[in-house]
Amino acid sequence: MTLLFGYLFDWDGFKDFGNEEPRTQVFRKSLLDQSAFRDMPQRAIAKAPRWSIYRFLCHKPLLGEEVDGLDTKSPFVYPFYVRVNESTGTVIIAASRYTVTEEVVRTFNSYITPGIQRRVVNVKSLAEHLLETGTEKYYAVTYLLADVPGYGSALTSVSLIGDDIGGAAAEFLPDERTKLTPRQLGVRSVSSRVECGRFGSLGSVQFRSELIQDLERFLGHAYALDFYID
Repeated sequence: MTLLFGYLFDWDGFKDFGNEEPRTQVFRKSLLDQSAFRDMPQRAIAKAPRWSIYRFLCHKPLLGEEVDGLDTKSPFVYPFYVRVNESTGTVIIAASRYTVTEEVVRTFNSYITPGIQRRVVNVKSLAEHLLETGTEKYYAVTYLLADVPGYGSALTSVSLIGDDIGGAAAEFLPDERTKLTPRQLGVRSVSSRVECGRFGSLGSVQFRSELIQDLERFLGHAYALDFYID
């Protein structure tokens, strides 16, 4: 499995094209107009045809690679994944490290106006919803990183890991959990034992390439329940 690190984005550039072309094609053309980006020979991803893979040609090492002093022209090549939601306009860009994703975005925004802007899932409200007891849920919380107020430097944050943190919440720290400020949230479908993604309060998302369909379903669920911050 390939673990990917990325962010959710909005792009006002879609407005310049109206409804003349699918948003996926508009974004693809804008991306490939820049020399730093190239198509991958196999852009389609098995079981996730709405995603594409591109190559980012960067003239500086982003992952600690050694620089060949005799070859100063060959770029470092980094693959990255892109998904454009035709309905909402939300763009996901992800790569093997946040460093690569951030440099892809910085490069794109240095050539294109308007640039893409981060879009954020309301992790706090989403966590409260999924941890609420006594209601039917379609997703379970598998990971929770949260700030703890009131203890100064003695205790600043906690992390909880499990198959169903919400299911245990009624008995585990029932009063304290209402005071936590979630910073990162991991979720899985109740019909699966595998985490489909982790979402940060600043718009970050971690997921495995093999579970892209599960990630999409969860994002659709969060959007339908109005857990995106505009």
